[in-house]
Amino acid sequence: MTPSSAVCGTEEGEIFEFDTRKLDTPLSRKKEQRGAIHSLLTYQGMTLATCADGSAFATVTSRVCELTGPNCEPVYGASCDGHFVFTCSRDGKIRKYDFNDFIVE
Repeated sequence: MTPSSAVCGTEEGEIFEFDTRKLDTPLSRKKEQRGAIHSLLTYQGMTLATCADGSAFATVTSRVCELTGPNCEPVYGASCDGHFVFTCSRDGKIRKYDFNDFIVE
């Protein structure tokens, strides 16, 4: 991700990255078999997606980190405070994950 990049997710589970200076062609496209993408969060090279099927995952470089917890309940959103990643889901729980677990050394 660069300062001129933007990401978006679709109901079909696709994630696109665009250069905001040239929106006619995506820089990348990834198809996930997880259901609709409910939210996307980018932070310090990480892209975190929350999905309708209850999954949440972070992509850091070429590695994918699965976040556990909701067990088939849709995950609606995610936030990061620099130390922790928080997700919220239909089961009414807010889950907290250590951001350092996503760092690739």
